[in-house]
Amino acid sequence: MTVRDRFLLRLVLSLTCFVSFACSEANRQISPPGAGTSQPAVASQPTVASQPVGSMYKVEWSNPQIPTEMLAGRVYDVTATIKNTSDQTWPSKGSNGGSTNAIVVGYHWLSADGKPVFWDGTRSTFAHDIVPGESITQSAIRVTAPASAGAFRLQLSLVNEGVAWFEAHGANTVTVPVTVL
Repeated sequence: MTVRDRFLLRLVLSLTCFVSFACSEANRQISPPGAGTSQPAVASQPTVASQPVGSMYKVEWSNPQIPTEMLAGRVYDVTATIKNTSDQTWPSKGSNGGSTNAIVVGYHWLSADGKPVFWDGTRSTFAHDIVPGESITQSAIRVTAPASAGAFRLQLSLVNEGVAWFEAHGANTVTVPVTVL
């Protein structure tokens, strides 16, 4: 598979996820996490979604360590502590050896006013399954800064791979303002 083919595949998958999320949100007539807030969340205060949370999709975020300034196009490893507050174990590996149904960390880039700029960022996997009540500090959440300079918001979320983003089910996310230089 060529670089161009991989890029096109990733673009199609990203758009599919974005459209799926946007349509599910529109059909439910619920604003995305953080909508309606006048100020972006700061790193020490995760944004809290107001939708009802499905049983598997309960998560608490704490101690995010995200630079407030990043260089355009540069890759960063950020850190956050993630607690499984659901009643189900989050599998770190997908079913049948694939990635489907694995729970992973992903991210989105939003404009300063909260509109999606880049959806479906690189995934960061957990080292092991996360049981209910367990907290894990994920220190290698790989994030690529947007290619152009400006004011953005980085939103960390969990993904039930091949199924849904956690925030589509009302789960908490972490949203931090970032200036890209």
